[in-house]
Formats: sequence, structure tokens, C-alpha cells
Amino acid sequence: MAGYCAQLAIQVPAFLALVGVRPRIDLHHPGIKRVLETLVPVAVGSAAGQVALLFDRFFASGLSVGSISGMNYATKIVGFPQQLFVAALATVIFPVFAGQFANRNRPAIRRIIALSLQMVIFCTVPSALGLIMLAGPIVRTLLERGAFTPEVTVLCASLLPYVAAGLVALAANVVLTRCAFACGQARLTVAASVLTVAVNVALSILWLPSLGARGLLLANTVSQTLQTVILGLIVWRVLGGFDALSVGRSFLKILGCSSIMVAALLVVQSFEPPVTSGELPRIVSLGEHLAFATAVFLGLARLFDSEEVHLAITLFIRRQRPRELVPLP
Repeated sequence: MAGYCAQLAIQVPAFLALVGVRPRIDLHHPGIKRVLETLVPVAVGSAAGQVALLFDRFFASGLSVGSISGMNYATKIVGFPQQLFVAALATVIFPVFAGQFANRNRPAIRRIIALSLQMVIFCTVPSALGLIMLAGPIVRTLLERGAFTPEVTVLCASLLPYVAAGLVALAANVVLTRCAFACGQARLTVAASVLTVAVNVALSILWLPSLGARGLLLANTVSQTLQTVILGLIVWRVLGGFDALSVGRSFLKILGCSSIMVAALLVVQSFEPPVTSGELPRIVSLGEHLAFATAVFLGLARLFDSEEVHLAITLFIRRQRPRELVPLP
């Protein structure tokens, strides 16, 4: 609560400076009606996500002890790169989407959506493969202490790849959902969310007996991928298409660089002695692996002249706004 209050306090002075006058509450303003009309489908979509979580926990409650905790911890670990990179990107681009849509600048939105998806791919594909490759060391370093025993580490690390496999789709959904809402497609977006929850539940029932907790997480990954496809089609229809070819080329290029990164990690690990017990050696070893993987990936991306490297520098280092990268109406 203190953090949320601090976040609000930081924004209030900038807001007051922006409006230039004291805020006035007008319940008859037409914008209030538009907000309320949008709020209902958004609330339904949020409820659908909570229903999916409820079913996950219900199904997992009949599994072996520790399954629910293992799923929770694996999801939190995989959510870190998504929150670090994609959530920040989505927060920045949403007002840009809305502004360009209000100005009827469809070429700008098509360019922004392609750039955003390319950045999602650039951030999440190597992250997902790195999480899968280093699942054991990551869980061991972050969590193995106290009641979190080596046996629990094995359980959590075995579940983490099934969550990481859906990272790209999960991150793409964040961007596509923002775009769909900005373009006034709230109802279709919520309908897609409800449909994917139904698919998730059906697949969970199908895979639970044979795969257990892995089946539940795999159902999440498949349903998230389906949602990406549906949201992509919604955005495609509204915008009259976007540069999917560039997005596809970006995916193949980043996947290739990430695969070489994984191969390099395998070679390095094959020559390394086992990590000695102790928290500091674990942290140092994991840090070395992450630094090596990052250096290899960025070096390859730069070698192949990946556009996403320049975009990352522009957006995250130079802090140039997305609207400056697209044509104005």
C-alpha cells in the first residue's frame, strides 16, 4: 500500500502541471460514459483471468504436496523478464496507440505494433530459452534455503520450462491487448480472453491425469498462444494489416541467435566443475552464466545487424518515445 501511495504521489505534481487547473469532478462529462462502457468488458476480461487461476489451483490441489507452490514460484520467476521489459514497453506505447488511433493515423499504428512485437521477441525469446536452460541454477540460487529443500528445487525447476515456453505469447498478449483496447475493440478482446480460458480449462482436464502440474502449465501456454493468434487477427482486421513479415523475420533471426546462445552455454557447462555448496558460489556461478549468455546473444544480434538492438538502445537507453519512430499524420 505504501508503494502504491508513493507511485500516486509521484504522478500528482506532473498531472497538476499538465492540466494547469485544479481538477473538477463532472459526472455528466461524456468521457465518464465512455469509461463506464469500457469498464464492464474490461472487468469481465479480468474476471475471466481470475477464473482460469481458480481452476488451476483447484486442479492442482489434488496433486502431490508442493505442486501449487512449485507452480506459483515458477510463474513468479518467469514473470520477472515480462514485468521488467514488456510491461514497461506496453505502458509507454498504450497512449501512443490511443493518440494515433484518435488521429486516424493507421500507418503509424501499424508501424508501432510491428516495432512493439519485434521488441517483445527480442526481450522474451532469449529470456525464455535462458530460463529453460538455467532452470535448476536459477531456482537453487533464488529460493533454496530454509524449508525450500533440494527436492523442492527439483520440483520447481522441472515445472519452470513449461511456464517459460509461454513467455513470448504472454508478452505479445500484453502489447496486442493494449493495441486492441486503444482501437476501441474492448468487447472482442474480452471475448478472446473468455474463449482462451475455456480452452485452458478443457486442456487442463485432458492433460491433468497424465502430466499433472506440467499439464496445467502446458495448457496455460497453449491457451496463451491461441489468445495471441486471436488478438493478432483482431488487430490485423482493425488496422487493415501490419508488417507481419518483419515480425516473422525478427522472430527467426532472434530465435537463431538465442539457439546459438544456448549451444554456447551447453559447451561452457560441460567444462565446468560442480558448484560448491554455499550461497555466494551459487550467486557468482549464476551471474557468470547470465552475463556470458547475454554477451553472446547481444554480440550475435549486433553481428547480424538486428534492428531490435537499435530499437532497444533508442527506447530504453536514449529514452526516445515510440511516437518519434513513426510518421505523424
